[in-house]
Parts: sequence; structure tokens; C-alpha cells
Amino acid sequence: MNRAIKSLALFFVFVLVVIASRHAIHSGTTTTLPSTSTSSTTSTSTLNQCQGSDFTGVDDGGEGAAGTVFDAVTLTKTTAGTCHLTGYPLVTMQDMQGATVTLTVTHNSPTTGYNFPTPGANTAPVALTLSKGSTVSFSYAFSDVGASCPAAKTLNVQTTAAGSSTPVTLQYNQSLCGGALTVSPFYAG
Repeated sequence: MNRAIKSLALFFVFVLVVIASRHAIHSGTTTTLPSTSTSSTTSTSTLNQCQGSDFTGVDDGGEGAAGTVFDAVTLTKTTAGTCHLTGYPLVTMQDMQGATVTLTVTHNSPTTGYNFPTPGANTAPVALTLSKGSTVSFSYAFSDVGASCPAAKTLNVQTTAAGSSTPVTLQYNQSLCGGALTVSPFYAG
């Protein structure tokens, strides 16, 4: 009987420690839960994801060397309020007639891919909070040397899957040889 009481007492101490630690974790403005938790807490970054329709876009122009063209797009938030953005843009391109150009898109990272001229394009994705008038950019690179080089005139940017897109008219028709495009994550513009 004594052993059963000790076990029960240890169990209650354990429960009290867990309750006290959860109370300490939740008493601040930031909620921190163990990764195994099945809590219904939603991260702020998923509450108001930026959509393409929140922005206007401008092609910043490209530069090339040894058959590789580097270009960038700057998006300016035009809608009221704030929204959150992280990760990589979903990019599609269209030719002069508006037909979708077939692309193979690769995400650039600090350990693979291109070394873009803009330092922000060579970093890992970071969470960004944008308000009206804020700018965000991303860079992209492609080869302009090869046999199969479809021309693109318009770039469409989606910030989330199944989200709206922002069309960006390119400064010049781009010949994407092999249809391969390397895209950086979004970075502060």
C-alpha cells in the first residue's frame, strides 16, 4: 500500500510540474509549445498571408555574364493593413501571345544554386511582415545560351499556393534556354 501511495504522490507532483511549466510558458505574449503538441494555436504568420493582389510589381532589369542572366522583381504592397510573407514566390511566365511558358523552377539557397548579385537573394527564407508601402523583392536567374529558348514577356508572381498573382511586364523579352529558372526567396526590398 505504501508503494502505491508513493507512486500516486509522484504522479501528482509530475502533473503539478507540467501545469506550472505550461502556465509559465503561456503567461507572456508569445505562445511556445513543444513540437509534439497538438494545440490549436495558430502562428501569426499564417493568419494573414500576403496575396499577389496586395502588390504591384516592377521588373528591376537584368544583368548577365557568361550565359547566365540575373534579374530581380520588386513588389510594393498597395493594400491597407499588414500581411505576412515567407518562402519563395510561385513564378509562371507568359510569351507575347499570353501562352504559359513551360518552366522548371529551382529554389536558390545559401548552400546551392546561384550566387546572386543582391545579398538578400542568397539567404534562407525569413518571415516578413509588410504594411502598405512596404517593398519586398526576389531574384531569379536563367541561362540565355542553348537550343530551346522560349521567350517570356510577362512574369506572374503568387505569394501562396492557389493565391492571386501579380503580373510583372519584363523590361525586355527573356529567352529562357532550357526553360530552367532559379528563384531566390523573398527578401526585404
